[in-house]
Amino acid sequence: MPKIAVQSTTKRVKVTLACIVCRKKKVKCDGIQPSCSRCQSIGNCCEYSEPPKKRGPPKGYVEVIESRAHRIESLLEKQQQQSIIIKESYKPLNSLLYLITSLVEHGSHGIVYDFLIKENPRKQDNLWTDNFFIHFNSIFPVLSRPQFILDELNPLLNLAVLLLGCRLENNDYDQQQEKILYQQFFLSLELSNLNDLSTLQAIVIMCWYTFIAGDMAKCHSLRHQLAQLILDLNFTFESDDIHLNEMKRRIYWVSFVIDQIISTCTGTKKFITNQYLFKWPQLEDNQLFVNQQATLQVNSFHQLILLANIMADLSNSHNINKLESNLTEWLLQLPSHLDYSRLTPIAKFYRILYYTVQIMINNNTNGLNSNSICTNAANSIIHISEQMIDLGQHKYLHNLFFSSLTLATSVHIDKQDKSSLYNSISVIKKLNSSLLSCVHFDLLLDQFLIDSPLLQFDLLTQSTWADNFDNQTIDSSTTTCSPASYITPTHSPSSCLKEDMSFDFISDQQFFSLL
Repeated sequence: MPKIAVQSTTKRVKVTLACIVCRKKKVKCDGIQPSCSRCQSIGNCCEYSEPPKKRGPPKGYVEVIESRAHRIESLLEKQQQQSIIIKESYKPLNSLLYLITSLVEHGSHGIVYDFLIKENPRKQDNLWTDNFFIHFNSIFPVLSRPQFILDELNPLLNLAVLLLGCRLENNDYDQQQEKILYQQFFLSLELSNLNDLSTLQAIVIMCWYTFIAGDMAKCHSLRHQLAQLILDLNFTFESDDIHLNEMKRRIYWVSFVIDQIISTCTGTKKFITNQYLFKWPQLEDNQLFVNQQATLQVNSFHQLILLANIMADLSNSHNINKLESNLTEWLLQLPSHLDYSRLTPIAKFYRILYYTVQIMINNNTNGLNSNSICTNAANSIIHISEQMIDLGQHKYLHNLFFSSLTLATSVHIDKQDKSSLYNSISVIKKLNSSLLSCVHFDLLLDQFLIDSPLLQFDLLTQSTWADNFDNQTIDSSTTTCSPASYITPTHSPSSCLKEDMSFDFISDQQFFSLL
């Protein structure tokens, strides 16, 4: 019978402490005490060092950790409270602005935040550049076209001009190319020289782009960066270079005007003030460069600076009578080329801004007179906008979408003015400048109206919008007004500007088919 080998089942013992000799020679040691096997076999004196004691935390260490933990918790709680305060302080004057921009900020429908960089599109560059200079720069002259041609090699400025021109075109088919330009701009901004004036001009343009696009979070960040750069570059210092001085003046005052408009409309902090008494821009493009057509854009812009100063006083003064007086005086002193009777798009643009500030002054004031002023001003904004749409001047109005058009519509909703609501809804649907697509914007607006208390009765009775107006008559005696009503804040020219008071209506079936 064969013998079966029995394997040793002795478990290897893990050595936790080797002797000094084995440790120095870097050989294995079985750790047997008082003498390990290796030392015993060669006759060495085997010695062991004292086993290390398990060390606890140093004295007071636990208290330090607990103190740090409490401090971190306190800082996180404070930061959370500040974010809540900032969010609550962002209460724009109109509910539609808050509704639309809150969706844009969260990247609704994947609008801005998830796309890849591709080759810069060149097909629509000329169209978008023309849009920028005709419909934005003619009002906010931050650039001169000859200068832009010379500085076209600056990629950041070129991207900013193309982006704003694309947004003013407001074509859903261009959305993918706009996204590409958008990401290219902010990647380029990180690599740009921020001490360069053309980079500063690009940031000014992008402040306005993000505002009319409804991306208020990015707009707020850019405005803060812009204000800091203006301080760092010491704009109050002027050199012997006339052209450089003029560009610095334009940058500063366009930044000031844009900051006042955005902060007043959104209820956020003003970053740029006029406390430095910086000189106004004085020279038109034809005075800076040869072979340029004579314009009055800088002269017109002076009036916008004056209006921005009134807007700056809105948050500092509670004297409504004084504010209204200043606003009326501003309107009376407009130069002749900005008179409303000229029917130029810039003159209409300024008149809409007048009514916008009028609403801002009276919107938070109780009383029938203030309600009437707001309603009449809102009606005037919508009527002038309808005129501009009919004349193909709608691209100018994209600049006023959030500052004026949504404000007028919100007034009609807040004051429960059903007779004007349909017109204002129709106008803002045509002029949507936000990053929301037309389809999503229309659905959002229709749902907002359905949820509005103003329409609850109509929805319960399943009546049509037209039914609300069938029995309404207009007294011709109430539609006449004197020429003074064009300029006094207590009247509106909307009634005497309109040739008729007819409305186009949609049925409930048409309205709900959009949902």
